[in-house]
Amino acid sequence: MKNFIFLLLEGWLGLVCLLMGGMIADAAAKSIQVEGVEVEVALPVTGDPRQRALAMGKEEAFNRLMLRMIPSDERNKRRDALQAMRKEVGTVAERVVIRSENRRDHNLSVVVDVFFSEEGVRRLLEKQSGLAFNVTSYPPVLLLLGDEKSGEVIMDRERSLFKEVITISKVQGFSLAKPLDDMDDMVNISWTALRNKDPQLMQWLTSRYPARSIWVVAQTTGKKDKPQLLLNEILEDGTSKEYREPVTAWEGEPLTVAIKTLTNRVMDVWMQSHLVHPGLRHDLVVRLQHGPDLSKQNNVINGMRKIPGVVQLSPIQMHAWESVLKVVYEGENSRLATALNARGMGVEQNDGEWVAKLP
Repeated sequence: MKNFIFLLLEGWLGLVCLLMGGMIADAAAKSIQVEGVEVEVALPVTGDPRQRALAMGKEEAFNRLMLRMIPSDERNKRRDALQAMRKEVGTVAERVVIRSENRRDHNLSVVVDVFFSEEGVRRLLEKQSGLAFNVTSYPPVLLLLGDEKSGEVIMDRERSLFKEVITISKVQGFSLAKPLDDMDDMVNISWTALRNKDPQLMQWLTSRYPARSIWVVAQTTGKKDKPQLLLNEILEDGTSKEYREPVTAWEGEPLTVAIKTLTNRVMDVWMQSHLVHPGLRHDLVVRLQHGPDLSKQNNVINGMRKIPGVVQLSPIQMHAWESVLKVVYEGENSRLATALNARGMGVEQNDGEWVAKLP
């Protein structure tokens, strides 16, 4: 009995630490990092060329950030607003870190990482009436290439297509894993299994590589045997979607345009399904019934903080068998309920508070 009480108290204290740590984390300033921005300044230039490069780096980093947060249709409709926001980059860029600097005869080339205030960026976007935006990063990608006509998997990482996707991943902000091209890959990866999204192969790939999504990109043909570029996106939950784009050549500008178009379409779909709506911000009270298994509760709370639209999560009351949480949420309640159910909770939506039960 004493051991049970000790374990219960130990677990309860762990929950207190987790929740209080979460409050501190929510309250603390967070940063959004845009890495590997390369800019060039033509020399000579009036003033300090390095300062000019840093200013250009901040603006390009902000452009990339908007590319990741705002779907293309909204960017096209709000060009004037985006241009106005660029003038305020200095108010939300917290610091710039120079990764490399190379001065040639007529150019200064600088690569920088730019850190933005997350809260500052959100406030900047929230000024735009009715603008919904994405704050959820696209999951890490394993890139596999193939040729649909020959039915072969291409492991050559020097291919132009590999290099194009690597370049785009840096702009779009998702991490990219490339196949090792070793004996294990050669034995386990087949084109037929990839195209059929064989569950065993998918599980093997995601356990072998640090990826939560798989892109199968292939050379193929469409109507009248016209060349096409195929991108088959397979997410970790098993859902998949195919995208196709005409291409006139397998290298150079035509290939660059085709893969950029496909990637933008993938990112648009991702952003549309992860949008937050600042105009719909409201508070919810969630009574979380976790029972004595507080380790499971810790994982659930961490998962709740990652749900798109959850701005803040803080405790109201804490008990040994259940906890009452305040959730600041941006969006429709139905989307939050769906996200909670997907994490294994049975949710009852009452007027005064929600009740979430762990299985």
